[in-house]
Amino acid sequence: MSKNKKIFISVLIIVLLIILLVIFSPKLVKRLTGSVAGAQKEVKNEQVNEVCNKDITSNYFITLSGKIIQDFGEEGMATITIKNDNLVFTKEIEVNSNKFNKFNYVLPRGNYDLTVTKDGYKTFESEISDTKDLEIVLNSNSMSEIIASSRTYYNTYYDYYSDGTLHIKAVGNFASSTISNDDFIYSVLADALYKYLRNNGIYVKSSGDYEPGMGTIESLLAAAASVTVADVEVNGTRGRDTFRKAYAKIESGECTASNINDSNCDDVRSLYENFGVKDFQNGKKTLELIINMPVPTNLIIDENVSYIPNLAGVVEDEVEIGSRVFFVEPAIFMYSRIGTLKINSSIFNSTPYFAAVSKINNLMIGDKVSIIPEGAFVQSQIDNISISNSVVNIKKSAFEDAKFNGFILPNNLETIEESAFKNTGLETISFPESLTSIGDYAFRDNNLSSVTIPTNVNKIGFNSFYNNPIEQVTILGDATRFNDSWTNIGFPESLKPSN
Repeated sequence: MSKNKKIFISVLIIVLLIILLVIFSPKLVKRLTGSVAGAQKEVKNEQVNEVCNKDITSNYFITLSGKIIQDFGEEGMATITIKNDNLVFTKEIEVNSNKFNKFNYVLPRGNYDLTVTKDGYKTFESEISDTKDLEIVLNSNSMSEIIASSRTYYNTYYDYYSDGTLHIKAVGNFASSTISNDDFIYSVLADALYKYLRNNGIYVKSSGDYEPGMGTIESLLAAAASVTVADVEVNGTRGRDTFRKAYAKIESGECTASNINDSNCDDVRSLYENFGVKDFQNGKKTLELIINMPVPTNLIIDENVSYIPNLAGVVEDEVEIGSRVFFVEPAIFMYSRIGTLKINSSIFNSTPYFAAVSKINNLMIGDKVSIIPEGAFVQSQIDNISISNSVVNIKKSAFEDAKFNGFILPNNLETIEESAFKNTGLETISFPESLTSIGDYAFRDNNLSSVTIPTNVNKIGFNSFYNNPIEQVTILGDATRFNDSWTNIGFPESLKPSN
């Protein structure tokens, strides 16, 4: 055989081998051509696919997932430990107080002990034996036990502690475009009361038959109102006294299951009926829980909170509503007791009954406010008031039935609406030159002896000054412009200017 023929046959054999390899072993080709990593990846993917094709909730695996957050403090690293007799797994995860961080692990089926630790925080512990999704909150060691906790609206949460601390916090950013009424909690303390009772064995159903001990939460709130939780005293109304007195009658034996229909037990029977009580002892337990629920005396609102839920019933030394807040609930501080209340957000303009029926030592309204809203401080007791000259309108019943030690109207005020200062006990009032309108009943039932109406006032409503001991009325400008409605305004006929 010639040399050229031998070479040809050898090349042909090599070509045939390569073709066979290409057809039957692409992984080997990758190795021969240097694609070792690619071949290894393909082999690994086949192994992974083989495992993942098994149902992870089957007899082989369980899934442990969840999210973790801390209640206070700066961000830092927490340690997650998962262990049993055969496995110990640890991992660090970053946590902070305004963002949930997620975790997810697939574990061989078995029983595990899960712990989450961080310096300065109470250890979280749980036993895991099946697929589970957790929401873990690391609580500061400086805080007492949480008795109620929930999401109030979108990204805002509250924690209520046994020492009376009420912590409002935000997780992530507030986006108004995503607002809905899902999972909306109107009153934080009403929700906390609901959860507190349930956590202590008093169950509430939203509809249907009552369980022993109480009826719906709506019935409870109708009987107790938010002030029940606050234990606040305003104008002679004291939050929990009704419940204390009823409980004392039960504790002393004056009212029992056999004589609850007697007239001297009307208050006990009334509360029981409002709670839908079917069992006397469960009713006693309900009253006992209510009168012993912690008073919310330490309000903490994180700086990143933009939405503030209804906090009716809080007791706090100082509360500030700054410009960062752009969404609050009506009657947000109703039935509250506040040392100093600072309001400097335009959201106040459109929040009716802001702190109605409350006790406030110092009220400070800043220059971002232009309107005192309807019923803002109705029936409240306010020792000292400071209002920015930016306020141009005082709405209907803003201070009706309130009590305070004097009042200076802002220099740029234009409108005082219906019943704004009705029955407040005012003895003196000085109107600014900017004022143009005074509504019906605005200053009715006060102690004004002298009234001076500025030149620019062109409207004074019906009975605006009725039932005041007025001895002098001065009308600047055209002194007779209100003569046709003089007595309807409430001015004495004897003080009417001559035409």
